[in-house]
Amino acid sequence: MWEKDTLSKNGLRFWLGLAISAVALYLAFRNTSWPDLAATLLGVDWLLLSAGLVANGVSLAARGWRWQSLLLPLKRVPAWETFEYLIIGYMGNNLLPFRLGEIARAVLLAQEQNLSKTASLATVVVERLLDVLSLIVLIVIVTLQMEIPVELKGSLAAMELVAVTALLGLLLAAWADQRHLDRLEALYSRLPLGFGPVFKRLVGSFIQGLGVLRSARGMGLAVVHSALAWLLGVVATYLFLASVGVWLPWYGAAFVLAAVNVGISVPSSPGYIGVFHYVAVLALALWAVPRSTALSFALIFHGLPYILTVVLGLFFLWRKGLALGQLQKADLSPQ
Repeated sequence: MWEKDTLSKNGLRFWLGLAISAVALYLAFRNTSWPDLAATLLGVDWLLLSAGLVANGVSLAARGWRWQSLLLPLKRVPAWETFEYLIIGYMGNNLLPFRLGEIARAVLLAQEQNLSKTASLATVVVERLLDVLSLIVLIVIVTLQMEIPVELKGSLAAMELVAVTALLGLLLAAWADQRHLDRLEALYSRLPLGFGPVFKRLVGSFIQGLGVLRSARGMGLAVVHSALAWLLGVVATYLFLASVGVWLPWYGAAFVLAAVNVGISVPSSPGYIGVFHYVAVLALALWAVPRSTALSFALIFHGLPYILTVVLGLFFLWRKGLALGQLQKADLSPQ
């Protein structure tokens, strides 16, 4: 019964995401001049476009280094390995529903490196939290340079509340000692069907994965890599905008990047298709960028990194002797 309810909810969420993406695509392309769109795409500056793609690639590398830093308390995993599995995860997010790539990369890396899968997943949770906090910092910096829409301010307030609450919860869990864990014994013993020992192992492994929160060096490296990744993200956005003839101030590029990242948090199809494009068009409307030009940028800003991660992700899967279907079947059962 529980499995049927879960499948039903997942199915509803999947179709809701597709519907939202379809509506967003319609709104993004509505009233667009197709000749102007084609002319802008054909007239793109390939040098600036290539530079933007390089900046995007180095940003991904910085995220790979960051994951390596978060894994340090568990094991020193080679940076190339974390980068490969990071790209595999991003590829999974682009092709599979429910952002399964995040779980799959944690599980697959743990299997290869002989780590606890739950502990590996905990590092991905910390990574996601660092991204939310970095996004909040970026938006705060942008607000010092320009007035942002009320809708984005509301989303920022909600994100701040969630991020701070999550950070406090993870810090408390990370600093829990054996005495605190022993106090949960009563809870474990009340779980039905013998789930108590399993739940206890899961909690213990998850807390082990939060070890980086107790390491000044590990967290320092992770914060530096986060800052580098987001800075390069702003540079890539600026260059992609310039490639279609849109020259915004640096904080304009930062605003577009922030708006898109807030926008894709809503349910959508795999790869955030539609929502990504519509939010980018809305963000550029603040600078009165023609709709066809804004849409050209959105197609490039979404399409090129999408293709890059999918192609690299499939190559890394092949190199490791894995198949795409294994991402959907990643087993998170405790070790």
